[in-house]
Amino acid sequence: PTYTIGFAEDSFNEAKWAKKVASHLNTIHSEYILQESEALAIVQRWAELFDEPFGDSSGIPTYLVSQLASKDVKVVLSADGGDELFGGYDRYERFARTRNLLRILQSLRIALPLLRLVVPFLRGSRRYWFARAFASGDSLKTYAVRISSPWMTGLMKKPPASIDSLYDYVERLRDKVEGLGVKAAQYLDFRT
Repeated sequence: PTYTIGFAEDSFNEAKWAKKVASHLNTIHSEYILQESEALAIVQRWAELFDEPFGDSSGIPTYLVSQLASKDVKVVLSADGGDELFGGYDRYERFARTRNLLRILQSLRIALPLLRLVVPFLRGSRRYWFARAFASGDSLKTYAVRISSPWMTGLMKKPPASIDSLYDYVERLRDKVEGLGVKAAQYLDFRT
């Protein structure tokens, strides 16, 4: 059997994809659509449900999918990292588009040098480091700068002390990811 929790809000709801995968795998599939009021009720019981401090909102659907599965089975296997492993984040598609755009710009030979002339004018802008990495023609550094933006560094196991240390880190990983395409971005996600 397979189980999934969907959301009433279409922008968050991945239940239709889970149903397609379940159909492909020919499993007996159950789904439950979570309503906002139910999520708030679960948050009220948070400390009771998780006997330790836990600040990840994924606990709500994890709790509900466990409840749903417990009607049929005694043991449930669950895991984090599915989006990283199977390329479920939009940022992997953006990485691929950025890499392809950089290849086109590099083939034009003049585009990246022109971009490098513009980068100093962005200094002080929150886009400066991204533009600098992009103008370097290095898609992996560009991705690393994107995922280490201020909202993301709080999620990284060990945030970079500076942009140079981030670049050094990327260089240390480069031999492991060269030629992997989007999997390079996935590897970088797992390592940070």
